[in-house]
Formats: sequence, C-alpha cells, structure tokens
Amino acid sequence: MAEEKELTFSGDEVNEELWRQIETRRDIERLVIWGGPITNERLAPLSRLTWLTGLVLGEMPVDDGVFVHLRPLRGLSYLNLAYTGVKGDFAPLLGAPLRDVRLEGCRRVGDACARSLAQFPTLRNVEMHMTGLTDEGLAALAPLSLEVLW
Repeated sequence: MAEEKELTFSGDEVNEELWRQIETRRDIERLVIWGGPITNERLAPLSRLTWLTGLVLGEMPVDDGVFVHLRPLRGLSYLNLAYTGVKGDFAPLLGAPLRDVRLEGCRRVGDACARSLAQFPTLRNVEMHMTGLTDEGLAALAPLSLEVLW
C-alpha cells in the first residue's frame, strides 16, 4: 500500500497565496489545517481540491456551514472536525465514501449527528467522544458495520 501524502499547516497561515500553492499539489491526499481563526467563508477554496481523500479541520470556529465547501470532495473518506462548532448535519456529503469521521470535542454534536452519519454505509470508524451523544444516537449508529466507535 502506498504511503498517503499529507500537507499540514496552521490556520494562521491560510491566505490566498497558500490556497493557490495547494491547488497545484495534486499529489496531496490529506490536508490538515489545525487551529487559527478560520471561518467557513475562508475555507471556500476547499471546494476546488476535489482530489482530496482526507481532511482535518481542527480547533477552529467553523460550523455546519463548512459542509457546502466539502460537497465537491466526492472521494472524501477521512474527515476530522475535532474541536469545532459543527453540529454534524452530513447531508451535503451524502454519496461520499466516508469511512472515518472524527468529531472529538465537538460540544454541539449529538444524536442528530449520529442519525446523519447512519446514512453512510461505508463508515467503519466514528469518533464522537466528548460530545452530546446519548443512547438514542448510539442506537442510530447500530446498523452500521463499525470497526471502531469511540
């Protein structure tokens, strides 16, 4: 199996020049942006990175509005939104081959998110600790063939 190619940077570094550079890097499979005052609007260029299979947006004030920018990423299998403001309405991503979704510390995530994730039969790993998930949400995830539920 080939090694995944990852590009990592701080949200403080995000600017138009950086987006232009990333757009030329078709060899990158996973993009990691961690921290910083990044808003949904500043992440609009993500919609042009259609070849990505993995994305990490952590510790930033984005919410479910970011999903519209992720919709064109039809090959997205790994998504980590740890410590963001998402509630977790994954409907805009339906049809994407999501296998691994990580929502650690997303305080607004709860049972509605679990019901949304249950629509992705390809899911194998779900990380929802330190969220508002209850037994009702766990029941919604039960039909999935999960390998890891944290």
